[in-house]
Amino acid sequence: MTALPDVALRLPGDDPARLAQEFGDDYVAIGLTALAGSTPGLALDEAERHGSALHTEPLGAPAPGSIERAVAAAGLGGEPVLLDLRPARGVPGPTGIRHATTHVPVDVSTGYDALYCLPHQESAGCAAGS
Repeated sequence: MTALPDVALRLPGDDPARLAQEFGDDYVAIGLTALAGSTPGLALDEAERHGSALHTEPLGAPAPGSIERAVAAAGLGGEPVLLDLRPARGVPGPTGIRHATTHVPVDVSTGYDALYCLPHQESAGCAAGS
């Protein structure tokens, strides 16, 4: 489906691995996550121009089964770490990754080629009240 010239909309059933299929070995999916800190949050606020307001929200503890929990358990949480996940494909591993303040279920080594994990992140200060 095309909404505007050269702008395609994703429909249910679209293959999320389309870029990997199109570009082959030239495509690399790199994830970014953090073990602690804060992230921007969004809340409904009728007083704001678009009906929602940005705020800073603390990150919770890494979820059981998550890549963040695995990084911390391996003792790699003290410094930023870049993990090459390709050798782990086909081996049981982390089954989730943090997205803002939620944890998303995903086979991490299948969904990403590499992952950059920060020990701590902070919101950039763009949110009101940050």
